[in-house]
Amino acid sequence: MARLTRLTVARQMHFVVQRGHGLAPVFVDDTDRLSYLDALQQAAHTHQVAVHAFVLLDDQVQWLATPQEATGLSRVVQAIGQRFVGAFNRRHGLRGTRWEGRFRSAVVDAASLGVSLGVLMEQEAPATGLAFEAVDWPWSTARHHLGLERVAWIVDTPMLWRLGNTPYEREAAYANALNQSPDENLKQAVTNAAARGWALGDDAFIQRMQFGLDRPIRPRRRGRPAKV
Repeated sequence: MARLTRLTVARQMHFVVQRGHGLAPVFVDDTDRLSYLDALQQAAHTHQVAVHAFVLLDDQVQWLATPQEATGLSRVVQAIGQRFVGAFNRRHGLRGTRWEGRFRSAVVDAASLGVSLGVLMEQEAPATGLAFEAVDWPWSTARHHLGLERVAWIVDTPMLWRLGNTPYEREAAYANALNQSPDENLKQAVTNAAARGWALGDDAFIQRMQFGLDRPIRPRRRGRPAKV
């Protein structure tokens, strides 16, 4: 089966995953992590991609972002590959890429999933044993969303503002969400969507995203078509 063209939609939120080559560790130390975030910040600014949340794990990086142009995500990933990987290899005396051949992404319904996906990503640090709680891991946007540490280049979404009328109310609501058990169904759904290049959202969202496209954006329903 031929590989589907990558689904990227201008001015829509995307869940993006960059995985280490062969699931090998991506970072050696915090200097590497700072280098990656610097590359992400610069590339996102250059290519007009708003980054809403991120988490740096041992073998992969996840972020939520909205590109102004459909090509923005690919250009950001390419720029990170040139800047971060070059610096990493020079520093550690290595050669070759750090990443799988293709990054994974899914168009997601920001209105219904934007906050939940940000929370889910930030919960990955304690889920993978990198920290006791999400707030303890400095390499995600958890502390930013809790009002403990401002990341100037992160673009907050309108959905975050709907969590409360004051910063205190919003941060308390976000903290409550972070302290809940991870939504394993959502995790599986977004992982599958990113791996296959699908869109993730309710039926109305899927219909809006499908308009004008000549490729499917979600799996076909199982079973025979309904008789008419």
